Amino acid sequence: MLFRETILSYLKIITTKYVSIIVLLACCWQLSDNTFQLRRWEEHKIIQTDALGYYVYLPTAFIYDNPWLVNLEKTPTDSLAYSSMLYAVSDTYEKTGKKYCKMNIGMAITFLPAFSIAHWYTKNYSSLPADGYSMHYQKAIALHTLFVGFIGLFFIILVLKHLKIKDWIIAISLIVLVYGTNWRYYAIYESGMSHMTSFTCISLFLYVSIRWFDNESYGKAVALGLLLGIITLIRPTNFLIVLFPILYQVTTITQLQDRVFYFIKKYAYLLVIIACFSVVIFLQMYHWKHTLGSWVVNGYGDKIGAEPFFWNEPKIMNVLFSYRKGWLLYTPVMLYAIGGMFVIWKHYREYFWSISIFMVLNTYVISSWWCWWYGGSFGMRPFIDSYALLILPLAAALQAIIQMEKYTYIRNRLLETVVFFVFLCHYQMMQYTICHVHWDSMTKEAYWAVFLNNTPPENYQYMLQAPDYEASKVGTNR
Repeated sequence: MLFRETILSYLKIITTKYVSIIVLLACCWQLSDNTFQLRRWEEHKIIQTDALGYYVYLPTAFIYDNPWLVNLEKTPTDSLAYSSMLYAVSDTYEKTGKKYCKMNIGMAITFLPAFSIAHWYTKNYSSLPADGYSMHYQKAIALHTLFVGFIGLFFIILVLKHLKIKDWIIAISLIVLVYGTNWRYYAIYESGMSHMTSFTCISLFLYVSIRWFDNESYGKAVALGLLLGIITLIRPTNFLIVLFPILYQVTTITQLQDRVFYFIKKYAYLLVIIACFSVVIFLQMYHWKHTLGSWVVNGYGDKIGAEPFFWNEPKIMNVLFSYRKGWLLYTPVMLYAIGGMFVIWKHYREYFWSISIFMVLNTYVISSWWCWWYGGSFGMRPFIDSYALLILPLAAALQAIIQMEKYTYIRNRLLETVVFFVFLCHYQMMQYTICHVHWDSMTKEAYWAVFLNNTPPENYQYMLQAPDYEASKVGTNR
């Protein structure tokens, strides 16, 4: 009897406190298994497209002694390294005519540990060329991205625990996030992209921000400044996350005024945050100065063939609902995150304005980009970065639904819908990997032709409509 009671007591502790950690470990195992089964590094499909631009700073600086991205002809022209670097450094600075990489150095900084390990291993234990692009480098970036994503999920658990969300609800929320959104696709299929890293940095930023208001310290100020700097350096528009600590626990105009005075009173900490942020940003400015001759450069806007924002014509409805790439069409479970804002307002109001204002502004910025569908991608990938914040209202919504004991019929239908939305996103992701869902040319006819359908019709290709990229850059036919 004593043994049985002991076992039951331990099970109770596990089911009330550690289910989320068990689910996290299960997700880590399953996603790692997926990654090793796919082995995309063997086909050099990790460091490709946008990832080439994020990564190029490492091999050029540490292998080819060319940190300023000049004289790429030093590399053998028939090598993978040469073609990769040439692709990354292919834009022309309008003022001087110099070739440069439009991507910032933020991702290269985060890739540095993985690159260093891969370079050491390839030089000493492999017959493959230590050129920065052979298989071991590709594999290192893939595993690095997966590991970084797991860290982000762990800190999300800590943030949700601060909301007093039940641990098993947190576990369900993790499952919904990982398998019911495009998070998983960018964790294992396109792991060279920036979204996992941005997601994790924002997760850390949220956690440190919350802890800051529990107990200020210079250590947390340094962490906030460095994190905000790297978040901005990776994707400048994500600087909007600075709104979270500004508006956290603010529910009235008076409290907003008090927050302003709070930062003035804590000016020493604020100066540390600004200084650490500036140090990170200065790394990019220093690179610009040496490569292009200017301290401040808009990598996308100052090149020949500029890629601008159209602030007066945001394509919000297209971004959210279009057949081509609508966020809520290909990631429908996030409807619960939007609905969860009502729960946040009612039960967690100290989070409401920091989340809602960020969501509105972030959607506006994403919708204003010339290429509002963000090229070839599964779903609206720029939202992945902010899933670290959106999982808060998502978890709150799930908890509220599960606790609807008086309305069991409604509760069950809502939960069934969650399950269907998770399945639908996963199914569409698998369709995307075999081109049954096209990367940028989906239409209404094409979408419904392949909806829950394993075999596209014979005339499927004629249902697709490719976007006009060049026209979109000048604001027409967006």
